[in-house]
Amino acid sequence: MGHESRNLRDAMVARFTRSTLRDRVSVDFNTETSHWEIGFSRLSEDEFNALFAVPFRLAPTTWELGDKSESGHRAIRIRGLTGSQARDFARAVAALFRIRTDSPFE
Repeated sequence: MGHESRNLRDAMVARFTRSTLRDRVSVDFNTETSHWEIGFSRLSEDEFNALFAVPFRLAPTTWELGDKSESGHRAIRIRGLTGSQARDFARAVAALFRIRTDSPFE
C-alpha cells in the first residue's frame, strides 16, 4: 500500500473510530484491483437498514449483503470503491453513526 493509500485508510479509520461502528468496520485496499473495500459486521437490523439506505450512488461497486446470523446480526461489504468514493462514503456513514447521546443505535 502506497503512502497516499495509507493516509486515506488512516483517515477513514479515524472517522469510524468516532462512530458506534468503531469495532465493527474494516477498511481494506485491494492491490489487485486498486480499489477499496469497506465492510461492516455484527449489525443490528436497524443499523443494517440505515447503512443500506445511505444516500450514495456507488457505481460500479459490489455490495455483498450477509444473511442474518444465529445471533440476529447482519453484515455488509462494499467492494470496488475508488479512493474518492471510499472517502465520501466513510464520511457519510461515520456522520450517520457518530457517537452522540441521542443515537438510536447505542
